[in-house]
Parts: sequence; structure tokens; C-alpha cells
Amino acid sequence: MLEVLFDFHSDNLIGVLLAAVPLIFTLGMLGWVHRMLPRDQLSIVFELFLITLSIWQLYDVVVRLAATPETAAIWRGYLRGGQFFLVPLGLHFAVLYAERDRIANHPLFLTTLYLPAFLQMGAYQARTIDETLYYSPGWGWLARNQDLGPVHEVHSIFLAILAVGTFFVLLLHWVEVRRVPVKGPAAFILLIGIGIPTLIGVLFEVVFPLFDVQQWPITSTVAIFFAIGILIGLSKYQLFSVSTPAAAKAVIDTITDTLMIARADGQLLFVNTQAVDQFGFPRDLVQSHHVSELFASEDEAQEFFSGRWKDTLRGNRYHGLEAEFITVDGKKTPFLVSLAPIPLSKRGDPGVALVAHDVTRIKVVERELFEAKELAEEANRAKSLFLANMSHELRTPLNAIIGYAELLAEDFEGDDAEGDLRRIEKSGRYLLDLINDILDLSKVESGKLEVVSEPVQVRDLLRSIEPTARNLADRNHNTLEVAIHHDDPWVFADRMRLRQVLLNLLSNAAKFTQNGLVRVEVTQADGRTRIAVRDEGVGMTAEQQTHLFGLFSQVHHHKDRERYGGTGLGLALSKRLCEMMGGDILVESEVGAGSTFTIDLPTGEPDAPIAGEPAAPEESPAAG
Repeated sequence: MLEVLFDFHSDNLIGVLLAAVPLIFTLGMLGWVHRMLPRDQLSIVFELFLITLSIWQLYDVVVRLAATPETAAIWRGYLRGGQFFLVPLGLHFAVLYAERDRIANHPLFLTTLYLPAFLQMGAYQARTIDETLYYSPGWGWLARNQDLGPVHEVHSIFLAILAVGTFFVLLLHWVEVRRVPVKGPAAFILLIGIGIPTLIGVLFEVVFPLFDVQQWPITSTVAIFFAIGILIGLSKYQLFSVSTPAAAKAVIDTITDTLMIARADGQLLFVNTQAVDQFGFPRDLVQSHHVSELFASEDEAQEFFSGRWKDTLRGNRYHGLEAEFITVDGKKTPFLVSLAPIPLSKRGDPGVALVAHDVTRIKVVERELFEAKELAEEANRAKSLFLANMSHELRTPLNAIIGYAELLAEDFEGDDAEGDLRRIEKSGRYLLDLINDILDLSKVESGKLEVVSEPVQVRDLLRSIEPTARNLADRNHNTLEVAIHHDDPWVFADRMRLRQVLLNLLSNAAKFTQNGLVRVEVTQADGRTRIAVRDEGVGMTAEQQTHLFGLFSQVHHHKDRERYGGTGLGLALSKRLCEMMGGDILVESEVGAGSTFTIDLPTGEPDAPIAGEPAAPEESPAAG
């Protein structure tokens, strides 16, 4: 038996080489594919295609080496399966590559594709097809297809149809993607690599024998075009990385969120790896499970399906829905759920894609942050309350120091000690202003600062602070101007606090302006009164303005702070006071062109009642 099995000769050496060279290329590609490509459906089908192709090419090599018809017949029987299954696998691969996964995995398509091959292989092994071999120089021992009977002829025609179908599937796919970079050239290379051997094989091994022309078994030889094309495609055009279904499936299986696709009634159709791990759905039996199994109770599931699920089927999308699902360990776990409607077929059968993100860790961190925030706010309130309660204890001794320094300076007037005493007085007053600002801010934060809004005549208020404002302006040789664009402007505010805010803005304007103009301008419109304080000082950048009203924030550099002084509390306090009076402070500034701070408050009426007091009888407004 072994002598017959290995009874070879070298008479057809050239023919053997023509069959062996493509076989070597195919085996090399098979090894590369198995080692390098991801284990997805596309690469697995392509790997099976290469295996059957190498079997068919080995079939040609052995037929050309066999010295006797008995040896050729034995090997033909062993290797015939490669021929029967090669063409169906080629079409299966082409449909997958053309991104028609739904067709490629349809049971009817798979049955039509592979069942005839199994039947033909069974008929061949049962020897219902009797082959009479003849020797053809160069080609080895061949069988006349015309003598193999109608079953073989029908199957040959069927394989020819599949082969031509493979070519047209790849052709249509190339037409679709020909303008897409990388993807188009890859599709063209595959079309040429598979198309040439396919069409030549159909012509010489199926069509010619039908017209009683001698069979020329050159398909495995011209498969060298396929080998070269695939090698170019793999090395230059990323032949398989451009397959959308394969890439999409790989991404879906690697994402850390649960992804489920279900029919309109909630029956599951697909789950990714994360869903299998989190909820225990067996992927091979996923269609026997339902989305309602995620919920702990029927009531929760019914509420979900009667609400958001139905809305999603109507075309709405939902993101960030909070829900509790039962995971594989039996625990209730918080999830953020997104729902989106998707069509399940070209007919538009409705379905839903559900993405669930486990937020257990986020909830824990959120709770810890909330507790830390509560502790911080409590500590801040305690600090503010402490400072507010320390107002008398801090101010009383400091006022005494300032008073004694002032008295001593008068007693030592003209003496060398007067300068030192005046510096003590000045530093004390600066420290008192700082303490007052801190205490006021503490009162605001602790809710103990009271603001009593009432109608305030703006002209009278500006007249009262004008001497102080001119004194501030004179220090840097500035000119103070006041412009009131209204006969008798009134504002609804706390008079003392508004005075404090105005003096703070005028002090800043005078401090940052040298030999320039400080202008106060009052306007009224749409029930609002605006008091603008403009200067011609150093100005600020847009970035500096974003930090302007922060606590202890000074927008200028260290050398400017040494020159101008200040603590960074005045503007922060002024803004909070304006907000408590129902208004705000707006700022416009440009480097080198000065700044404009605008107090925006509700316009008051001279006969309006003071907050917390009953309305007075209607009288004529008093003169300001």
C-alpha cells in the first residue's frame, strides 16, 4: 500500500514547480494570518480559505508527481475536499469582507453555500462517481469531467456560479469604497488577486469541459496572482484592518461598558463581553434572555418598559438615566443607562441599543466628596462665625492704639518723634481697614451681615463722599469729575454699604492713576441705575479680570503690590455687598488705557418704603 501511495516520478518537474510555488506562498500567508491577525470571524474564514486552497494546490502537486493512476487516485481521494470547499469559503469570505455580515451569517445562506459541498464530498467518498484517469504530459493524471456523470456536472456548474458570485461581490464592494483612502486600494488588490484565478479556473475547468474541450487544471498555478495580490495588500494597504465589521466587533468587545441590542419587545439579540461578565448572559444562548432580567423586581421592569423604553422606540434618545440592576453576583448595582433606537433590518424593524455604565465607584467617591464638602463648609462657617464674634475684641484695642498715637503725635508736634507716631497711626488705620474688610466678609459668609435697602439719593450720597474722594485723587495729582445724567437719580440700596463700595472703587481708581482723570458717571435706564467709576490707570488684561473678584486676589505683579499696597479684599467684598443689594459690579479694562467699574443697582423711588417698614402715606417727593 505504501509503495502505491508514494509511487512518484519526476517526468512533470516543471508542472510540479508551477503548482508548488503558489503552494509555498499560500502556506507562508497562512502562517502570517494565524500569527498576526485578530481572531475575528473575517480572519478565521480567510484562514479556512487558505487551508482549503493549500489542500487544492497540494492536490495538483501530487497529481503531477504520481507515477501511476492508482497513486493519483488515492491522493485525489484524500485531497478532493480542498476543491469542494474552497469556492464556498471564498464567497463566504468575500461577503464578510464586503461588510454584509447579516447575509454572511444567515442560516439559509450558509446552508446553500456548504451543504452541496458536503453532499458532493460524500458522493465522491462513496465512489458513486467513478473516475477514469488518463495521463497528460505536464499535467499528470486527469479525469474527463464529461465522463463523471450529471451529478458532478451540476456540482461543477454550481461551483462556477459561486466563483463568479465571489468576483462580483468583490467588484461591487470596490465600486462602493474606491474613493476611500486605503480602503479602496485594498479592495482593488483583493478583487484582482481573487478575481483572476477565479475567472480562469471557471473558464478552463468548467466552461471548456462542457464543450468537450480538454481540461486544463491551471487554477492552482494562476493562484500566484492571488498570493502576490494578498501580500501587497497585507504589507501596503492594511488589507484586513479596514474591515469595518471586524473592527467594530473588536471595539465592542473591548469597551468596559455593557452593550446590549434588543428587539422592540425587549428580547436580547446581542451582548458584548462586558455584559456577559457583569450579568452572566451566555453569548451562545443570548436570544433566550430578556432585558427585564436586569431589574430586581417586576414593578421596576414594567415601569421602565412602559416609560423610557417606549419613548426610545418612538425615536427618542436618553443619556445618563440612573438605574439599579442585579449583577451576576446577585447584588443591586447602580448604573448610568443610555438608550438609542436602531433599525434591525432594511425593513426598519425597530430595536434598541442599551449601554450601561457601572457607577458604583463614582457613587462612593461622590458620597465621600459630599461628606468632605459638608465638613469643609461647616469648618468655614465656624471660622466665619468666630471672626464675626471677634469684631469687638479686635477693634477695641486697635482703636485705642490709633487714638493714643494721634494724641501723642499732637503733643510731640514739631518734634522728631512726630514722624514715628504718625507712622504708627497710619499703620494702625491700615490694619483697622483690613480687619474691617475681613470681618465684613466673615459676616457675609456666616449670614450675619444685615443689608437694609432703602431709597438713596445718589446726588446727595456723592456729595457726602466728595471731600474724601478728592483727597484720594489729590495724592497722585489726579482730577476728579462727577457727571450725573439725570435730574434727580435715586437708587434702592443700603446707604452705608453703597458708600463703602463707592469709596473702595474711588480709592482703587485714584491709587492706580497718576496725573490723570478719575470720573464718576451716573446713568439710569430700564429700571436700573448705573454708577460708573472710570480711571486712566494701568488697566488689566482679560486674564487678570477673571481673578479680579476672588478673595485675597491681586491681579498685579509683586513689584506693583509693593508700590500700590492693598490686600485684595476690597473688590471681593464690594461685589458681595452689591449682590446682597440686588445688583452687581461690572468691569471693563484695557492695559494702559484704564479701567471702568460700574455699580449696577435697582432704581429707587423717593417715596418707596424702607424694607421691613410699612408704606408711608403718599406725599410729594422731598428735595435731595
